[in-house]
Amino acid sequence: MEAAKPERAPRRMARLAPWQRARREHERVTVLLDDLEPARFRCLHRVETGYGDVDHVVVGPTGAFAIQTTHWTGVVHTKRDRLICGFRDEEKARRRAIWNAACLEQWLEEGGVDIAVTALLVPIEARVDGNRIELPSLTVIPVESLPAFLRDGATALTEAQIVRAAAAIDERARSSEKPAPPAPHTRTASR
Repeated sequence: MEAAKPERAPRRMARLAPWQRARREHERVTVLLDDLEPARFRCLHRVETGYGDVDHVVVGPTGAFAIQTTHWTGVVHTKRDRLICGFRDEEKARRRAIWNAACLEQWLEEGGVDIAVTALLVPIEARVDGNRIELPSLTVIPVESLPAFLRDGATALTEAQIVRAAAAIDERARSSEKPAPPAPHTRTASR
């Protein structure tokens, strides 16, 4: 008689580290946005401003958008016009998202393109109270609402405006990228 093999314990799913979850969710947003490209949207990811980066920039028939993603947990809401996640005041993230949009708007203006840029803050793992928060100069929406929000914008841009705006932002971002650090100086031994 053959000995019975011991049953294997059920396999546990490995928990992802926060940075791994953040990377996975950032890629998920990238895919969501890239799916808009057949509908005449131009998407740029990780646009370096020289003072940090804008996670995603989208220019399409409905306008230009600076999208900042956050990896918060809890419920995002407002209290006395301040952005709160759980019990934490997230005004720094709000100001950064607004600054990113203003920076891109300036780049467009300098490139001869007169288009307003909408600042969006998209919490990845948090629930947004009321499914949308409108603050002065900033809109907060959950990630699953992002494609519909971008498609339903009020601005009507022509194909030429879309191309010029995306090219102006891309060109400026390339000039703002920080140069690579110089190679370490090696000393040769003298004989």
